[in-house]
Amino acid sequence: MLGLALAGPDCVTKEGRNRLAEVTSEFTRRFRERVGALDCPDILGCDVRTAAGLEQARAQDLFATRCTPAVRIAAELLVDLLPPRATVPA
Repeated sequence: MLGLALAGPDCVTKEGRNRLAEVTSEFTRRFRERVGALDCPDILGCDVRTAAGLEQARAQDLFATRCTPAVRIAAELLVDLLPPRATVPA
């Protein structure tokens, strides 16, 4: 998401790529700080790619209790890190 939103003509320059890398690193740092992990197995505490992990996630309602808050945090961070878009008056 950050790459799509921030990549532009300046990404062909080292400075442009560095700026994108800085924002991505900041997102990663903040997300890990708030959620405690970056990948799904660590966030959930089980691996939903396995039948046992999927069963555990469903039984413990982990999609609602861990995934949903993590997605919400990611959205909040994106709002914070992305530049505001110009709006067209109604």
